[in-house]
Amino acid sequence: MNARSANAPDTATPALSDRTFRPVRPADIERIAQIAVRAWQPIHASYRQRLGDEIHAALHTGWEARKAESVRNAARTRPGCVYVTEVRGKVVGFT
Repeated sequence: MNARSANAPDTATPALSDRTFRPVRPADIERIAQIAVRAWQPIHASYRQRLGDEIHAALHTGWEARKAESVRNAARTRPGCVYVTEVRGKVVGFT
């Protein structure tokens, strides 16, 4: 047994055998749009902190919808260029 409690959640990095890297499918598109928006949230938080709420709002209002649509569009129009990573059947990332 390792030092981690037997009741602690398993947060270890999944084994390579648990990962699948494959071309995007239409059913993946909303999930990868969500992942993209979530990935950009800290970046926009930094922008907001540096620019202030007013300037950030003037420059970036609606960025979430634009980012999601950009990812959806890329997946729909260039599916051979977009790949997803699955862990145990769940899409967890894309490129």
